[in-house]
Amino acid sequence: MTGVVADNAQRDTVLDVSLVRKNFAGLVALDGVSLQLGRKEILGLIGPNGAGKSTLFNIIAGTLKPTSGTVTFRGRNITGLPPNRVCRLGIARTYQIPKPFLDMTVLENVYIAESFGSGRDSKVGTPAEICDLVGLKDKMHLEAGMLNVSGKKRLEVARALATSPDVLLLDEIAAGMSPTEGEWAVRFMEKMSQSYDLSIIWVEHVMRLLMKGVHRVVVLDHGVKIAEGRPEEVVNDEKVQQAYLGGKLS
Repeated sequence: MTGVVADNAQRDTVLDVSLVRKNFAGLVALDGVSLQLGRKEILGLIGPNGAGKSTLFNIIAGTLKPTSGTVTFRGRNITGLPPNRVCRLGIARTYQIPKPFLDMTVLENVYIAESFGSGRDSKVGTPAEICDLVGLKDKMHLEAGMLNVSGKKRLEVARALATSPDVLLLDEIAAGMSPTEGEWAVRFMEKMSQSYDLSIIWVEHVMRLLMKGVHRVVVLDHGVKIAEGRPEEVVNDEKVQQAYLGGKLS
C-alpha cells in the first residue's frame, strides 16, 4: 500500500461521518466520532470489544439512527435513512455472523441480494461471475447451509457485491478463515478497490492481516476515536497499545 493512494482518496471523499453520537439509555456507545472515506480507499476500523465499531457500522448502514451527528454519502445527507434505501444508494455491508438463506443455493442467495441492490448493473459482474470472483464457482449450486464458515463468509461478501455498492462495510471477514484464506482476503480487497472502484471500511481483529491490507486506520475505544493514521503510525501509538490491554499490536 502506498501513501499516495490514501492521500488521493482523502481528497475525494465518498463517505463523511461527522460527530456521530449514539446513546443507549445511560450508555454512550459512540461519543462524537468522525471519519472520512475516500474513493478507492481501504480504511481499517479497529478497537477492543465494545469500542463501538458495530454501532458505527449500523448507523452508516441505516440499522440504527444516531442520537446526533450526520452521515453524508457522495454529498447527500443519509442520516437516519432505512437500510433498504441506504443499500440502494450504494452502501452495502457484511455481518460478522453470516445469515444466508440456508435452504437456497449459493447462486440463488446472490440473485436475491442483487434484486435488493441499487438497480444498476453490477460493476463486478453477474451473480455467477461474482460467485467465481469470491471463490465459490464450484459451490454455486450447493445449498448455502452446506458451506463451512469460510464459505459462508465468502458468500456474505458475494451478496454485498451483488447490490452494486460504491462503499463496502466488511465486518470481520477473515474470522474463521485459514491463514492462506486470510491472505486471499487482503489481495481480494485491494482488487475490489482498484479494479472495481470500491471504497471499503474493514473491521477486523486479525491485526496482522488488517495492517497489511489497509491504507489508513481509525481506532475506537469506549466510543471515542483515539487514533487515526497510517498503519505503521497507529501500531506505535501509546494510546492504541494501552487500549489493547497494554500489549503491542501484532
